[in-house]
Amino acid sequence: MSVRTKTSLEILALTGRKTGSTVMGGTVVLPGSPPYDINSPAITGNLPLERVSGLVRTVTAGFDGGGSPLTLPVTQDVFIGSARSITSWELIADQTGAATIEVLRGTLADLIAGSPPVASITAANDPELAAEVAATDSTLPGWTKTLAAGDVLRFVLSAVDGVQTKLTLTLTTT
Repeated sequence: MSVRTKTSLEILALTGRKTGSTVMGGTVVLPGSPPYDINSPAITGNLPLERVSGLVRTVTAGFDGGGSPLTLPVTQDVFIGSARSITSWELIADQTGAATIEVLRGTLADLIAGSPPVASITAANDPELAAEVAATDSTLPGWTKTLAAGDVLRFVLSAVDGVQTKLTLTLTTT
């Protein structure tokens, strides 16, 4: 019986986890950890992430006008399941134009209780496009970069010039 080591993309698809892990057969090998059987019900979805250093994950908010230009207001909430730190953002549009997305933070408990996220994490340095199709920032001046497990980020499309039909904001985190 031959065992084939899976590629980084296959590992990500199987585990939702970073490269640097190895999947052989039905076993995930995380750096510094014993092998885990990915088919074992005891650990399905619960791989010990605290044992993986340098794990890079993203938080993504997509806005899609369904072929029509985006209109305001548009919001999207994303649950943060584990503590992490924001290191950069990337904003991509389908067409050159201007757009701004506010990033607000709250908790799942508050959202369930009917209180939406209202605290800005960007210190008025919102991700934005200015007559461009893509932009990025890794300095994040004034941002609250630390996210806790149980946080909810609300992405608010607060300005758009009516040209783009799709926008995607990705926050890179560690």
